[in-house]
Amino acid sequence: MAYKQHANIPAVTKLAGTALTGSYQTIATFQDDVFMLFIFNSCDEPVQISLDGGTTTHFELENESVAVDLRSNEVGIKTPTIQVKALSSVPTSGSVRITAVQNSAGFS
Repeated sequence: MAYKQHANIPAVTKLAGTALTGSYQTIATFQDDVFMLFIFNSCDEPVQISLDGGTTTHFELENESVAVDLRSNEVGIKTPTIQVKALSSVPTSGSVRITAVQNSAGFS
């Protein structure tokens, strides 16, 4: 059986917690639709995640991780730019990491 499309799972993108500020910073820009996201926050302070380039805050994460399975609802995020910022205090340790499952075009 042939697959309808091939998945691309790029290398983990990472941003050090000490590099975060109160303004959104880009952690990953994808060139194709994303169907599943794995977001890991190991920072010692909460962070906020935006999936639309900093327009909307979609997640607030303490020292935790989240898996977002969009494919289960047969949807995806069209070429997202994922950004992260410190919620209140800038972290002094840890990082935010993103891995995504997407079509085969990749990310930049």
